[in-house]
Amino acid sequence: RFMQDAIAGFEGDKDAFKLFSPSSLPPQISSIINDSLDLCLNSFPELNENRIIPLRVKSGTAGNMNMVVSGAENIPTDYCFLLEDKYSGTITDLKLVSSYSFLLADTTDFPRFALHLLKNDSLSCEEQISILSNVKNPLISENNNIYYTLKHGQLTLYFDFPEATSSAINIYNLLGEKIIPEKRCMVFKSPVNIDLS
Repeated sequence: RFMQDAIAGFEGDKDAFKLFSPSSLPPQISSIINDSLDLCLNSFPELNENRIIPLRVKSGTAGNMNMVVSGAENIPTDYCFLLEDKYSGTITDLKLVSSYSFLLADTTDFPRFALHLLKNDSLSCEEQISILSNVKNPLISENNNIYYTLKHGQLTLYFDFPEATSSAINIYNLLGEKIIPEKRCMVFKSPVNIDLS
């Protein structure tokens, strides 16, 4: 929600922590601030700049989920109201479609979604969606010349090296466990696709 006297950080009189149910069965959603605080009520100052709000959805059971959005008509007409599914890469215009269906694993804990409120004064919402759909995320590397996209369980690595380089690609989960066998290849400018599903 947007309030004239709110700030972007946590305020005890305007925001509320998300208290996850002891029963892990019903799906639960929270917005995230400061990269780790889960909120069920998240107040922002009046909308006068672009905002990206990470969303976490947790469920004790895996399966098909349906997120229904209400209140999109309250978003100013000069703003795009977009939902980004970080796993599938799907971008949904919530001013045109009021629900989004997705498959959720019962082990999902990362912020699966991002809510984008983007001013559309120079770019239309369709153009904003196109840009978001084609964003290449930088990986930390010495020369910042490795980028990736992740869509539908397909990881694509993009390289921008000055010459062909023999490489070994290893992918690990957050526990430090290797999740795919080592892939050896020559990399230069061509993308490398890796199936993570």
